[in-house]
Amino acid sequence: MNYIIFSGAVSLILIILVVVSFLKYGKKDYDKYKDEFSAYKILFIGEYITRIITRGKVLKVESKSYRKYHENYLKLFGPRNADEFTGVHFYAKYSMMIFALLIFMLLGFLVSISTYMESMKAREVFEEVIERPEYREEEISKDYVVKIENDGKVYEDRIQVVIPEKEPALEQIRENIEKTKERIYKYALNGNESFDTVKNNLNLYENDKYYDAILSWEVSDEQIMTNKGKIDYENLIDNTSDIMLFVTITVNEVSETYEIPVSIIKPNPLSLVSIVKKDLNIALADEGRRVDNVYNLPDNIQSLNEKLVVNWSIYEEEVSYDKSILIIFLGLILSLLFFKVSDNKLEEKLTEKKNKMQMQFPIFADKFTLLYSCGISPVEAVKTYLTSSIKSNEEMNYFDKELQIMIEEIELGGEALDDAFLKFGKRSRVPDILKFTTLIAQDINKGDKNVVDTINKLVSEAWAERKKLVLELGNKASTKLLLPMMIMLFMVIIIVIAPAINTFNKF
Repeated sequence: MNYIIFSGAVSLILIILVVVSFLKYGKKDYDKYKDEFSAYKILFIGEYITRIITRGKVLKVESKSYRKYHENYLKLFGPRNADEFTGVHFYAKYSMMIFALLIFMLLGFLVSISTYMESMKAREVFEEVIERPEYREEEISKDYVVKIENDGKVYEDRIQVVIPEKEPALEQIRENIEKTKERIYKYALNGNESFDTVKNNLNLYENDKYYDAILSWEVSDEQIMTNKGKIDYENLIDNTSDIMLFVTITVNEVSETYEIPVSIIKPNPLSLVSIVKKDLNIALADEGRRVDNVYNLPDNIQSLNEKLVVNWSIYEEEVSYDKSILIIFLGLILSLLFFKVSDNKLEEKLTEKKNKMQMQFPIFADKFTLLYSCGISPVEAVKTYLTSSIKSNEEMNYFDKELQIMIEEIELGGEALDDAFLKFGKRSRVPDILKFTTLIAQDINKGDKNVVDTINKLVSEAWAERKKLVLELGNKASTKLLLPMMIMLFMVIIIVIAPAINTFNKF
């Protein structure tokens, strides 16, 4: 029940948070962030947490992380969009964490409810009259829950009832008195270790149907034990009381009497429940020795010198909330992991940008060098390249976006030409591009008649680096395929082995 309350309360709080967030920011267009954030559809949750609930304090608490992300987004999108995407980065982190937590809490709540409903199902009352198996047929074993009422208290326990086969005709089971004597130590002790250490009631049965024997019992002190084997614990003064038990066995009109010394040990109060259970087993054993066609589960037993009421119901295994606990635990752990997904994706984007700029640089450098050597200014050469690149591609790639930022800094921001090229090189984080922009900046400032030759040599090296990078990315892609291949292999092994295991289990 505690798991239902916990998971249900947390789920309700999270649902309210999501609904309120949607009402506040749900109509805002987040589609422009879909390329950078996989959780762009639920960014309204994180924005509500950041702006409304924490009033921006979360950004101050994570100021160190904020600076780190801002620096990375500067490298990724430039100064114009860095602030915006850094804020959205935090929206994505909190949105994914809350959404994952909500999913797992709801799942844990539903599983907890299902488990609780199973545990609260009305137990099916089994028939108290059961058809006994035919002679030589296997006995029937059934599990029950037994409730015994005594003086306002209810003893409940699981008990296994074994319904034996029908007894054969009496002429088939005649045995001698000695065999009957041996069975006394099995049945009369009623679970006690021996007659020297009697702690519970004895089962002084009167008939042994298996050997067609009639037994009569007498005790030397009926104040301590009755002729039925019931012990009066109130009359046990000492911890150990010794009495003599006399049994007369009659088989086919032949009788023999012999004595059994009995030492009764006074039980502690905690053993009274076990006494009741033992007496119940005696009643079940008595019914098992009957030759009737049906087996009757007793509705009362004689125990503790009283007549106790017995109720029967089908036994059900104890319900377990392990699944609910596991789901809730996984939800908490995965929510924290999803909190880091945006960080990891940002690092992947930076690596992706660096690789793609490395791949695009030789293509740009070839065209730029050709235009630059013809006397066209660096800015015009870059614009000419951008025009041709945009016409051939539907969307601007990372390299073209950085070039566009550089042109805007020069024309709109008043940035010096050489400084703009140097900033472009630093943002790229690609050594070859940084060397290239440094050469162009030096030529702009001081002039260099050999700059074209130097750039051509650099471009040749860049093409070699491009080929090397393509090989590395190809190897990584093949490595990523190993995991699904291993999973498929494991599934094939299971499919092949499972029938063999099932066949083996049948033997």
